[in-house]
Amino acid sequence: MRNEVTAYQSSSRGGTLYCRMNGKRVIIAGKAAFTHEPKSMCPDNAV
Repeated sequence: MRNEVTAYQSSSRGGTLYCRMNGKRVIIAGKAAFTHEPKSMCPDNAV
């Protein structure tokens, strides 16, 4: 049984994704690029 997979995104941004089984979990690694800036939906004075 294969425990590791490597995938390549062939586009202008490109990228490589590494996946590995670790028991019942999958470990995912690679570089990421933010394409959207997150915005908070909570008021500034919320605790």
